[in-house]
Amino acid sequence: MKCEELGVNGYGDPDYIDHVMRYVGLGFGNIRGEPNFENMKAWGMNNYYSQFGLYGQCTWFAWGRFYEIYGYSPGFTGNGNQCVDQLVAAHPHKFEKSNTPKAGAVFSGVGHNHVGIVIAWDGTNITIQEGNIDGKTNTFQEAKTDWQTKTYTLAQLNSIYKGVVFANPK
Repeated sequence: MKCEELGVNGYGDPDYIDHVMRYVGLGFGNIRGEPNFENMKAWGMNNYYSQFGLYGQCTWFAWGRFYEIYGYSPGFTGNGNQCVDQLVAAHPHKFEKSNTPKAGAVFSGVGHNHVGIVIAWDGTNITIQEGNIDGKTNTFQEAKTDWQTKTYTLAQLNSIYKGVVFANPK
């Protein structure tokens, strides 16, 4: 109706959700902040990977950050390259698989067994948080420093991980 009133073909910001989500937490955690390793619901025994002592693994990190952001289990229990498919299967009403990211998405490396969290996407640059920078399982204390926030172009991220897919929030 607004388009007719103004005599235009389009109205509003088609990327409104992504633009707003850059500044908003999605659950009880802050998507733009750093992990809170004192939150034992996210990083302790609720975390599927903590139960097996896999501290510092990318899967442990992504599971914990997801829980911090959304407030519930992502439902993935496999390797990093399986996490997107497992998340979408566990929560099909909340997430969808895509080749283009959204803030709050989980990404899986297709050709490189890895998983992380998308914390921002501006249409060109993608900012991610990921764990297991040192490539090994650590103690809990060591794991708390084995992560990073990094910005790439989507093409760079695809190159690094030999392809990526995303479980985007709907």
